[in-house]
This record gives sequence, C-alpha cells and structure tokens, in this order.
Amino acid sequence: MADEQTGGGVVAYLDETRSEMQKVVWPTREEAWNLTVVVLFVVVLVMFIIFGIDFVLSRVMRFLFDLRGL
Repeated sequence: MADEQTGGGVVAYLDETRSEMQKVVWPTREEAWNLTVVVLFVVVLVMFIIFGIDFVLSRVMRFLFDLRGL
C-alpha cells in the first residue's frame, strides 16, 4: 500500500533513474581531460596555500612559546 502512494516502489525508481540517465549530456574526452587538469591545478594550489599557512603559524607558535628547535 505504501508502494502505491510513493509511485510504485523500487521498479518505478529504477525506471525513472534509467529515464533520467538518458537525458544526461556526458562530457567529451577532451572536456573531461580539461576539467581533470583544472581540478588537479586547484588541488595543488590549495595544497601550497595550506602548507604556507601551516608553516607560518608553526613558526609563530615556536616564537611565542620560545621553542626554537631549528
């Protein structure tokens, strides 16, 4: 009875999923490659930014607590 209220249950869900997947416009190989390069560039850029912030803050903490080990 709950299946009738929700639209047919699992079978209807799978049919609707298949229908929606046919509407998807998939990227070309070149587009996928370009987007991958952009993502990798941004990841490396953020990695360097976080490393820089971490490095500066660790130096500040060493200075503040007078723990100059290097």
